[in-house]
Amino acid sequence: MQQFGEDYPSPFVTRELDISKDGATGKLLTGVEEADGQDYLYHTWIITNDRCAYALAAWGPAGQAATDAALNKLWADFSVESSPTAVDGIYESDDERA
Repeated sequence: MQQFGEDYPSPFVTRELDISKDGATGKLLTGVEEADGQDYLYHTWIITNDRCAYALAAWGPAGQAATDAALNKLWADFSVESSPTAVDGIYESDDERA
């Protein structure tokens, strides 16, 4: 976070957990931030394997069961490939986007 001009540890990041998925390891950072008078829960997953780095971020209204469920489903549905696809930004087929 310091490399992005943020103090770290930060009052924004309320939890940091070690995570792993499909052979990749990293961190889950969670935080709550107010915007337009409403608190939002943020999840940022950062993982790497020998070939790729992945960052996935999502947020929703804090304090709602639907937000927690949606964030957990997003991570559960996320998959890590054994090698990168579209390294030049061009997909060979729509199947690569899945």
